[in-house]
Amino acid sequence: GVSGSDDTIPPRTSPAPTSGILRCSTVNVGGGSAVSRVTVTGLDISGIIVTAKKTVAPPGGAAPLDGSVYQYIEVIPSRYGVITSARVEFDVPLPTLADYNAAPEGVRLSRLNNSSWVSLPTSTLGVKNGRSLFSADTSEFSLFAIIIRNDTLPVLNQDKPTELIPTRNS
Repeated sequence: GVSGSDDTIPPRTSPAPTSGILRCSTVNVGGGSAVSRVTVTGLDISGIIVTAKKTVAPPGGAAPLDGSVYQYIEVIPSRYGVITSARVEFDVPLPTLADYNAAPEGVRLSRLNNSSWVSLPTSTLGVKNGRSLFSADTSEFSLFAIIIRNDTLPVLNQDKPTELIPTRNS
C-alpha cells in the first residue's frame, strides 16, 4: 500500500460554534410523536435527520414534573456536525386540552438534563386541523416531556352552583 494517499480520513473534531458558518435547517420529524418539525441551527447540518419516539416514562431517578404529562418524547438527531440551538414544533389535540381543562398557555415543553427537568420557553402558534400548535427553544436534544397545567384558566366551572360566588349588586 501507498502511505500518504488521499484515502485516509482525518479524525473528526467538532469545531467551536464560533468558527465556520452557522446554518439553519428545518426538517420534518418522523416517529409518530407530537413533535412534527424541528428547526436546527448549527454547523454541518445540511443532511440532518431527526426522529422522535414516544416513550412510556422517563428513566428511573428523573425528578417529578410540575404538571400532567401528555407525552414523553425522545428526540434523536443524526447526520450532523454541531447543533447550537433548535426550535421544536409540536401539537396537542384540542380534545386533549379540554380533558385536562387547560388553556394552550398551560402547555410547556421540558427537557431532561441529567436527572432534572428544564422548562423550555414555549410559544403557542395557533390552531390547525383540531390541534393546538406550539414551539419551544432548546440548546440540545434529549428526552422531552410535554406538560399540561390547568392553572392558567380562571376558575369557572359550569357544573358548580353559582350561588357560592358572591355578587355585588349596585
